[in-house]
Amino acid sequence: MMLFFAFLLIKFSVTAASFKLESGLRHASLIDAAESIINTSFTPRGASTINFIIALNNETKRERIGLINDLVSRSASVAVIEDVEAIHPRHRLFNVLFIDEFESFIRLFRKISADTFVIDGFFLMIFVEGPEPQLSEITKLLWSIFLFNIDFLEAASSEIENGVVINLWTFIPFRGCDSDLCHERKCGDTTPKVINQFVSGSFRSHEHDGDDNHFPEKISNLHQCPVKIVTFNAPPMMMIHYSDNNTKFKLAGVDGEMIALLSEQLNFTID
Repeated sequence: MMLFFAFLLIKFSVTAASFKLESGLRHASLIDAAESIINTSFTPRGASTINFIIALNNETKRERIGLINDLVSRSASVAVIEDVEAIHPRHRLFNVLFIDEFESFIRLFRKISADTFVIDGFFLMIFVEGPEPQLSEITKLLWSIFLFNIDFLEAASSEIENGVVINLWTFIPFRGCDSDLCHERKCGDTTPKVINQFVSGSFRSHEHDGDDNHFPEKISNLHQCPVKIVTFNAPPMMMIHYSDNNTKFKLAGVDGEMIALLSEQLNFTID
């Protein structure tokens, strides 16, 4: 009986040690991936200050503070570390956000405004506890406030033979048809998609082959999606000329021509 108990104790100790080692490898790879994104996407854009926002529950914060400190210590920029509950009005342009569960995201989301963040700034959200099952809801909420320059990092739930896989997610709100299999354009699409993976110390090509910019351009081409224009007839600056049956219109005047030019350059349909 004592021998059997000793065997169970040894097996439990080995299993616990293996779990701790695997967890350590996942977190080390997660930090390496985050550092790579900061160096290739934040620093080239002149990120003199990087804001590290912690939105973790108290228990996770105690367990993952070493992970956070490790990433902060590698930053060549000025690092500002803040708890989500204590942030004050300031224009934060380059941001690294630590999340452990959907509730912690909600705490962060309630703090996001034009007073606390540059909405069209750059955001890297790190899920420190693995895949987030409600990522689709997160992207939907972020797009509702027009926050779109955001990437999500998480350790994949499955491993591969040569190491840990770190997935890099984002969402592409406007997409056109670029293949015979595509039958409709996407307008305001918030579906999360993996755009790259970090394996064995580096990102590998996935969708943006050879592109070190992990923040793909999202609003330079709206792929003919409709954009509502609110205006009124105010000659000579804005003149709206309708067809005889009122099914078509043409904008004229300085303001009208400017809107038409924007429509052409950004490839959207005027509604």
